Amino acid sequence: MLYANPPLEQAVSRTVRTFFTAGLTAFCLGFAGDVSAAVRTWTGLGGTGNWSTSGNWDTGTPGNNDSVVFINGTANFLTTNNFVGRTLASITFSGSGSSMNIRGQAITLTGGISASQTGGAATCDLNITLATKSQTIAVSGAGAGSALTLSGDLNLNGQNLTVTVTVNDSGAVLVCSGAISGTGNITRNTGAGSLWFSGTTANTYAGITTVNSGFILATKSSGVISIPGDVVIGNGSATDTLQLGNDNQIAATADISIRTGGVFDLNNQSNTVASVTFIDGGSADTGVGGELKLGGPVTLNGVSTSASIIGNLHLGTIIRTFNVTNAGSTLTISAAIAGGSSGFVSAGITKMRPGNAHLHRRQHLRRPDLRQRRSAKRE
Repeated sequence: MLYANPPLEQAVSRTVRTFFTAGLTAFCLGFAGDVSAAVRTWTGLGGTGNWSTSGNWDTGTPGNNDSVVFINGTANFLTTNNFVGRTLASITFSGSGSSMNIRGQAITLTGGISASQTGGAATCDLNITLATKSQTIAVSGAGAGSALTLSGDLNLNGQNLTVTVTVNDSGAVLVCSGAISGTGNITRNTGAGSLWFSGTTANTYAGITTVNSGFILATKSSGVISIPGDVVIGNGSATDTLQLGNDNQIAATADISIRTGGVFDLNNQSNTVASVTFIDGGSADTGVGGELKLGGPVTLNGVSTSASIIGNLHLGTIIRTFNVTNAGSTLTISAAIAGGSSGFVSAGITKMRPGNAHLHRRQHLRRPDLRQRRSAKRE
């Protein structure tokens, strides 16, 4: 015979109800968290520039994981994020007219930035940390003064960043004037427009910088690093350009890869790089006053292709290897070649077959006592 035990049954029943209630509450909270994520549009009608003023937004202040929209031409265009530790899904700038500026406390961003405003700039003057996934910053506006500027620091935080700039217009560019840190690749992708690295603080991010479309201008102060890692220029088709605006913008340890259509434009500036590899074509051009300084070899890979180095080329203090890997390919060096140092170290060129290397200018090493020791050969 089984005897009922009401106290035990009641205890078990309470335990089951407790776990069920806790699980249901967690589910509802998670669901509510998704539902609560909203788009908050700045109106600037709250009488202050603070984000915490409800009257400045169309549907209340932004919470974590909300998206925020700023329309150029609205009131109080100088806005201040006075929320600490806020995470935003995305930031959008649109409209036309007066410039918009967001500043204040740092934010975490999970869904990128879009800027389509015209006739008025947009500025993010706060620090941003990327989180959760790879993200895109897209600039699609046009016209004078329509740039998007990130003047705060940007931490890639393990996420890759893609930059799209639709229009080739000097007034509608993405300007990163703060310091970029963390780990992640930066790819200039889609559109004919420009990404500018500027400012006085070095970028330190650990990743590859790729120009797949349009233009990157590295123009931080002379000697302040814009691009700290390896570089890939060109996507194998249309012209894609990396241009220097000041000396020594790329780390001397960086390997430079240039594909068909890729242009490494030193723009009369000088920079040392670890190596240069041409892949199916491309060119490096120093201009009259610039100099490409080699810290390692030059290689041309590809079948029946050609590449060129134009301007001024410095070999450093040792013999450099120029390797053309295919018999049908040609590397043309239309540059004044220099090398050597104040010591007793010679510089020169070793040409590796089977491809062709053509020297088209009168070459010299800068120390007269070393000239007779060079190993450069004309073919």
